[in-house]
Amino acid sequence: MTQYYGFLGAERPLTHEQEFAKMEKFRADKHEPWPMLFGDSSNSDAYGEAGIPHWVVLDRTGKVAFMHDGYSPETFKPFREQIKKMVEGTD
Repeated sequence: MTQYYGFLGAERPLTHEQEFAKMEKFRADKHEPWPMLFGDSSNSDAYGEAGIPHWVVLDRTGKVAFMHDGYSPETFKPFREQIKKMVEGTD
């Protein structure tokens, strides 16, 4: 889940459609198989966003399984492995 900001990096202003397309490209470039949803800031508030990106992973019952803040190749690899285990049912 993310929200519309109207910009991405130095590119501004962006319409919702332009920002969505750029985020879809980001998702594809990072080989993220899960869906990306957009909403308003109430979603960030509800999950206590502490950084960007702020990842909230829900389990199959809809409960928060774990959260992760930020992005770097070093921290993203174990986070991605944790998600893969959940998707495969080996968690």
